Amino acid sequence: MALRPCSRRGRARGVLIHSRALSNVPHPELIIFGLSSGVARQILSIAAVAPRRTSTRLLDAMDASQTVWNGGALVEAMGRWPSFHDANVLETSREAGTFAVKIHLFSMTSQIDSAGYYVLEKHHLVTLVMQDVQSNSLPSDYTDDCLAGLTFSRTGDLIQVDFESHMEQGGSVVCRKVEITDVVPCTSVGVALAPN
Repeated sequence: MALRPCSRRGRARGVLIHSRALSNVPHPELIIFGLSSGVARQILSIAAVAPRRTSTRLLDAMDASQTVWNGGALVEAMGRWPSFHDANVLETSREAGTFAVKIHLFSMTSQIDSAGYYVLEKHHLVTLVMQDVQSNSLPSDYTDDCLAGLTFSRTGDLIQVDFESHMEQGGSVVCRKVEITDVVPCTSVGVALAPN
């Protein structure tokens, strides 16, 4: 580990930390401006004994459909595992270690309608239940969102569900189990259709 003063425009402003020995530090060179070398040494001594992070793996469509309980029902309804792009969050509920979300999901085709919009098909209401929730960074009143995407990643035995929002309401839920409890055909405005 090497510490040396570094400068910005000729004035000493901080400390350049260089260490290839610290494998849990993401960049071997790190400039910390506004810190003395003593403080920088303290930071590095803490980083040197910090536990290594367990690797996180973003799940592709195949893995997501197999990781999410009853994921096959969604694949069967949609024809593939969806990206959840432009899907609408209609309602949520939080109860004793669970977080449930109802989403209006659809597929976009390459066809254009008479008004110039892409034709949407396979409209479904999907209920996802996250169980044994460890953390939830979504707003407490989270609902009425338009998703940019919904992604799943796994770290050890935990699953992280990232709600990527078009409306700046996004966040993540970390839990032990994700289950699809309902996949119901619906109208283009998200009203459930009566069963045949």
